Order: sequence, then C-alpha cells, then structure tokens
Amino acid sequence: MVDGKKLILLVEDEPALAQTQALTLEAYGFAVLASTSGEEALETVRRRAEIDLVLMDINLGPGMDGTRAAERILAERELPLIFVSSHTAREIVAKTEGITSYGYIVKNSGETVFIASIKMAFRLHESRRKESESSARYRALVETLHDVVFSLDPAGKLTYLSPALSRIAGLRPEDHLGHDLAELLDPGCAAAWASQWARALEAGESAGEFFLTAADGTVKWLRIALQRVEEGRSLSGFRGVMSDITASRQIEHLLQVSHDLAVELNSCADLKLGLEAVLRAVVQLEAVDACGIYLADAESKSISMAVHRGLSPAFAARVSHFDAHAPTARLVLSGRPWYGNYGNLLTEDDEVRAREGLRALAVIPVMSQGKLIAALYLASRRFDAFPPGIRHAVETISFQVGGALLRLRTSDALRETEAIFSQFLEHSPIYVFFKDENARPIRLSRNYEGLLGRPLAEILGKSMEELFPGELSKSMVADDLRVIREGNLISVDEAFADRSYTTLKFPIDLPGKPRFLAGFTMDVTRSRRAEEALEAAVREKTLLLQEVHHRIKNNIASIESFLVLQARTSRNPEALSSLQDAIARVRSMRVLYESLLLSEGHSSVSSRAYFSGLLETVTSLFPNRDRVAVTGEIADFTIQSKNLVPAGIIVNELITNAMKYAFIGRDSGSLRLAVSLDGERVHLRVEDDGVGLPADDGGERRKGFGHRLVDMLVKQIGGTFEIHSGAGTRCELTFTL
Repeated sequence: MVDGKKLILLVEDEPALAQTQALTLEAYGFAVLASTSGEEALETVRRRAEIDLVLMDINLGPGMDGTRAAERILAERELPLIFVSSHTAREIVAKTEGITSYGYIVKNSGETVFIASIKMAFRLHESRRKESESSARYRALVETLHDVVFSLDPAGKLTYLSPALSRIAGLRPEDHLGHDLAELLDPGCAAAWASQWARALEAGESAGEFFLTAADGTVKWLRIALQRVEEGRSLSGFRGVMSDITASRQIEHLLQVSHDLAVELNSCADLKLGLEAVLRAVVQLEAVDACGIYLADAESKSISMAVHRGLSPAFAARVSHFDAHAPTARLVLSGRPWYGNYGNLLTEDDEVRAREGLRALAVIPVMSQGKLIAALYLASRRFDAFPPGIRHAVETISFQVGGALLRLRTSDALRETEAIFSQFLEHSPIYVFFKDENARPIRLSRNYEGLLGRPLAEILGKSMEELFPGELSKSMVADDLRVIREGNLISVDEAFADRSYTTLKFPIDLPGKPRFLAGFTMDVTRSRRAEEALEAAVREKTLLLQEVHHRIKNNIASIESFLVLQARTSRNPEALSSLQDAIARVRSMRVLYESLLLSEGHSSVSSRAYFSGLLETVTSLFPNRDRVAVTGEIADFTIQSKNLVPAGIIVNELITNAMKYAFIGRDSGSLRLAVSLDGERVHLRVEDDGVGLPADDGGERRKGFGHRLVDMLVKQIGGTFEIHSGAGTRCELTFTL
C-alpha cells in the first residue's frame, strides 16, 4: 500500500491499453505500477513489498509470457493475481485456473466488470487471510487427499494433472502433460484403457480400475473416472479423477490371500504342508522375492528354518539354524517385527550371502497366546525397504497363521484360535460377518450393535429381512446366495442410514459342511462425499464460465447501444462528433470480437471477413454514406489478433476521418480500402478523392487524439505509416504479419 492507497502492479505490453487501465484504476483510488514484460514484473514484485495485487496480461510478446510470470511471482509471494486477456478459449482459462483462483478478466469487458473483479479479488484475499488460521486443519486435510484431478483433450492427451500424482506415485505431473494417459499406466492396462476410452467417447462418461508403477517401483492401483466436457455441442475434452485404490486393492488381495490361506490351513493336517501354504501366500505379496519360515524351540530358544522359497541351496544352508544367542534369534525372540537392509548385515568375508543379492529384509515373529510359534523371513532383491502396505500385509498374515500353526503343533490350537478370533471380532474397526448356508448371521463383530441398535444376541440367527429395509435386504440376500452358490469373492456397494458402505463377501468351505459366507463391510461415506463434492465444484465452475462468457458479449453490445442513444439525444456538434468516434471504435472492437468468436481457435481471423465488415460498420455511421462510393479491395489471408487489434483501430480512425472531413462542401466522393499481402508484409491503404489535407503548420494536425493514437499503435506493431495529400488523401500502413 502506498499513501493509504492499494498498490496494483499492471503488467501489459500494449501501451494504449495499459494507459487506459491505469487511468481507470487511479480514478477509483488505486495506486498503479506498470510493467511491460514478465521479467520486469517479477523484478518489480521482488523490489516492491508494498504491492497489493497484480493484473497480468497473458501474451507479453517475446520472453516470459504472463502465465509463466504469474507462476514465478506466486512461487515467491502470496498475492492476489488476476489475469487480464483477450483470450476466452476454455483451455486458456483452464490453464490460468491452475495458477490463480482470483479471476480472469477479458479485455474490453467494461469498466464495471474490471473494477468489480479487482474489488472482488481484494475481498477474497482479505477473507482468506482472516480465515487462514481457522481453516488450517481443513487445508491440512485437503492436502492429504490423494485423488488426482486431470483433464484430457479430445485425442486423449493429458492437458492437466494435479500435484496429487506426486504424492500417490512420486511422479512429476509436468513430465506427462501432452502425452496419452495410457503412457502413464502400466502397459498391461492398454486394452482396458482403450475400452474405457471408447465407452467415454460413446456414452460421455466411464470408469475403470488400472495400475501403474510408482517412482519407488511399487504398484499403485487407480480408479479412473472420465466425464465428457463440451463447448457448445462439440467435444472439447474430458475431465477425470484418479482415486488411489491401492489400499483397497491390497485389502481385497490380502483378503483373498488370507481367505485362501485360511481355507488351506484349516483343511490341512500336516505341518510341512501348512508351512508351504503360508509361503505360497507370502510370495504373492508385492516385493517379496524370497522367504522362509523358522520354527521356534520353546526349550532351547533356538530357531530353525523349516521351509523356504527363492533362496539358493548354499545360502539356505548358511542361515538354516540360529541358537538363542545369535542376533537373528534374538530378533525373533523379541516378539517385535524387524525391517532393515540386508547389505548392512554383511561382512567382507561373507561371499555366499553377498552373492545372494538380497536387499530389503524382514523378520516377523508369529505369535499365538503370547507364545512364539515361528518367524517369517522375507527378502527382496528389488527394493531397499518393504513398503508400508507390504509390512501390514505380512504382519496380518503372521497374525492369521499363528493360531493355525499352533493348531498344527499342539492339540490346544482350537481353543487359542477361537480366543484370537473372538478378540478380533470384539475390536475390529470394520464390520465382520459370518453367515450360514441360508444367509443368516452366525458370527458378527461387536460394532454391529451400534450399526443396528440391537445387542448381538438379538441379531444372530435373524434373516436379512428382519434386520434391514426391504430393497436393501433383498439385494443382500441375492448377493449372499450368489457367493454361496458360486464360491467366488465379490465386492458390492451399499447404502444404509444415510451412510455408504463397501462390502467384500467370500465363501468359507469346510470339509463335510455346507458352504458358509464371510465378509467385511467398510464405511466409505467420507470418500464418497468427497467425490460428490468435487463433481459439484466442477459443475459449478463450468456454469460460472459460461455465464461470464455470455455477459462479456452482452457488455460490448450494451456499451454500443448506450453510446448510440447518447448520440441521438446530443445537440452539441462537438459532443456528437466525439460520440460518433467512440461508437465507431466500439463497433470496431465488436466486429473484431465477433470475428474472433467465429474463427477457429479465437486467435486469428480472415482479413477479408474482418476488414470488409469493419469498412461497412464504420461508414454506416455517417449521414453522407449514400453520397460516398465506398469500395474495398481486400485480399483474403489469416492474420493474428495480436496485430489485428491495433490495425483495426488504425483503419477505424482513418475511415472515420475521411468520412468526417474529406467531403466537406462536396456532393459526392469515393473512399477506398485496399489490403494486400506481400510475403510476410501486410500493406493497408485508405484513400479518398476529397478535399485533401490543409497545409501542415508545424505539425498541428498531428496533435489530435486520433493522430496520436494512430502513431502509438503503429509503433506497437512495428509498422510504418505515411500520409500523402493532393487531389484527395492517401494513408498507407505497412507491418509484418
């Protein structure tokens, strides 16, 4: 702030527009600093700590563009920053939204919109400042969300990836922009992704599950949902969300592995077969390349390897037995899991162990009833450390197999298994259920009492119709009977009491018994509501952009209408002349805006379409139009809006001057506009057969606003301008395309 005024940094490379905006801002009580390039703006922000807001043009000529300058500024300072640009294309606006949320003002959208947007940005910034302390926990929660928001162009190439990709997979979003999303996924997902992309193109939306390899080499599972985005009735691309479902997939996989292992162990009567079953389950876990099981001797406190997988015979022989005083035995006897790097344990003369090439190492005690039964020995040749998910899975398996191994070693295993299982049901944070062949619950976790509002004694043995509402109970029974009939694991989504749940159901097969049903129900209300909130926010932003675009078009027409009404009521010739000049300039901008809207890409238009419309629009304002023969010889080529704006204003001024002054005292005359292209040079000529210019007295004729504006715009586009007067007037403008 300077002298009690908020200080605004105006970054604009068009001098005329910068001057106009600065005057407007000062009229509303703001102090203004101006920069003409991104580099200059960045240095100004670094030097002037009192800057309160930045107005940033996107296209700043050679060097750093506005978006890059904005990113650099916002990386160093927390400032409200508003983009001011003539671009209205969705991808441009979307790009700026990823940089700042303080707004996007379309040039020439009107003083009211311009000032209101700035005031709104200040209010938003002040509101955020006041609420920052109270919203710290909320921000921390949001920053921990792992959902990746992304957008695709119609060809399926990534145009945006949110930073959550780094948190999920350790991958840099910017490395994948401009590439097919399929390239981000594992090659094994190519066919599935092609199918989902086809469904999205046909139906407008689709969802599926895929996986990729993270930077640390682990596998990440993603649920990818796509939704069509249209501009008008044309496809402009897709937006989507990648949800990290690795944990749920790991849970599903672990449940399946645990289920299969439990079935095999429960049906196994031989210790060696049971241990082999445990190893088969463990090697299914990601990152585990080698493993073994040590059995503990209760009397000697020593441990001996009973079975192993993935280890060479020489290495297995070296690590087959440890007495009670060996470091490995002490680790096992401590009863706590141990994770480390095998290379740190090697000695210089231990060639056998060095050749084995092991890296990550884990020793997981298998306990039951407080007794050490065995130890899982796990190793990886690919990773220096086991990921947390693998640790959890291994510890879960070790917890699971303890009772089974004890049962295989002692006759007391059944009571211990029942005690462990009862404790699990008593304290389980998720809902666990077991049902008989008629889909009636026979065992439930304790938390079902809170869910159904009844003690377990009143729940067990009841039918689903007696416990849940009609439609929900019917679908539950149908799913239960399908699992019992087919013997496969299924996952279903359910809703109950305004909460959302995901349930995994799988069969339990015991020799000589009917097939039972078991499963886990997890409350996923928070994640579902977060997804719904995100979708609602995206829809709201889309509607807001459509409304802003509509208002911009109406504002131009409104300004023109107000000026026309004022001109019709004006009795002052000088005021009327000024109003006609203003109307011509506004109409000139309207013609340009409409031409850009009709053009593909909104960045360049046909010279013939634009200048022909401009010639007709400007000359139609003057009462002597019927007495002046107006012709145009305009070559048709494409011209960029960057040069088209100043060239159009120059032509408007020249035509206006000719219609006002060239035919004074004449009954008729002719006016001609010629536009041609010679290589990369545009030649533009406005000539009339009027009275010509008066003798130039010291350059007085060059002091008017119109002439100063023309001179300034000619310099802006790096062109040349000449005026020839004799039998009429000829004005020639030349600039590079």
